[in-house]
Amino acid sequence: DVCSSDLEAAHALIAAGKSQSLTEEIRQRVTEAEDEEQRLLQARTTARDADLRRTLQALLAGGVLSVLLLTTVFVFLTQENKRRRRAEAGLRRHQDGLQGIVLSRTADLSRANESLGQQREWLTVTLTSIGDGVLATDTAGHITFLNPIAASLTGWEEKDALGQPIQR
Repeated sequence: DVCSSDLEAAHALIAAGKSQSLTEEIRQRVTEAEDEEQRLLQARTTARDADLRRTLQALLAGGVLSVLLLTTVFVFLTQENKRRRRAEAGLRRHQDGLQGIVLSRTADLSRANESLGQQREWLTVTLTSIGDGVLATDTAGHITFLNPIAASLTGWEEKDALGQPIQR
């Protein structure tokens, strides 16, 4: 049996006095192994702490850059919004000014049309009541007006003569 032979070998070593030096060697190797494990643990802990610091630094730098970027975008958008509001206010002022001009011009045109209508009525009354025959044409030579005297002289009715060429 293997166990009994190992046990006998151990008893033989104890009897020979070699057990103490062997125990010291085992203790020394265990101490060396523990020291090596402590050194490896310390190295891994140091490496982990360094990685953690680098990770935190990267996160902090990213956060700072993000805040700077957001601040820059916010400032840009705020300025752009102010410019847009000023442009809109300018547009409203110009629009109001243009509306005022349009209203003024419309009133002027209305007064001019009214005056023209009065002048046309005065001219028609004058030409109709004049004692001479009056006939008017456009630039193409078509009759645009015929007073009663001209109608009696030509034998044309005004409604039939309007729009006809003068050279019939």
